[in-house]
Amino acid sequence: MLQAITTKYLPTTQTRHARIKATCQAGTATISVFEDSLSQQHYEAAWKLATELGWLGESDFALVGGANKDGTFTFVLVNESALRACNEDFNRWYRGKPVAAG
Repeated sequence: MLQAITTKYLPTTQTRHARIKATCQAGTATISVFEDSLSQQHYEAAWKLATELGWLGESDFALVGGANKDGTFTFVLVNESALRACNEDFNRWYRGKPVAAG
């Protein structure tokens, strides 16, 4: 069963550097944080966890997600073919106007 991955920023403490922790029912993964692009680093933490669990790799899944109101992020795995089809339908519905990538 696939599970949602939630990531959370953990600030610097007296004993640890700032980091982002990715969590799901099956496990956790943590990465060190750099000053630039925190949202990208949330994605990287989720990607690390999904890869360690064997959910990514040669499969036809993409990791997609976004920010929550409380500052955490949530990611899910989506079939890439279905995602492409949805994007194409949306672009047609939106009268062919380009849609900015998130």
